[in-house]
Amino acid sequence: MRTIAAAAAAALTLLLLPGPAAARVVPSRLTLSAGDHRLDLLCSGVPGGGHPQAARACAELAAADGDPDRLPHGNGICPMVYQPVTARADGLWDGRVVRWTREFANSCTLHQATGTLFAF
Repeated sequence: MRTIAAAAAAALTLLLLPGPAAARVVPSRLTLSAGDHRLDLLCSGVPGGGHPQAARACAELAAADGDPDRLPHGNGICPMVYQPVTARADGLWDGRVVRWTREFANSCTLHQATGTLFAF
């Protein structure tokens, strides 16, 4: 009888301890801008924040550990038209500060280098 009571007490204690489900959500929210366009990308919890492909952009960023320089590059061909566009990503990824700025020859080269992150 004592063993059953001890086992029940141990099980109850485990249920009351904070586990992965009760873990603190670490913020992952970036403000993205490219040319005249600007929006927020929220990746903590349900992806959103105004990005038209938020879930995919968040998944790509997660695979790149939040570093836009490590995003998968496209294989397409871009025109050799010089229309520079500056892209920025500022905010927090997994609790770390992100301050990223790059200039691209045109919007095509931007999208080739950053996947869906700046596809808005």
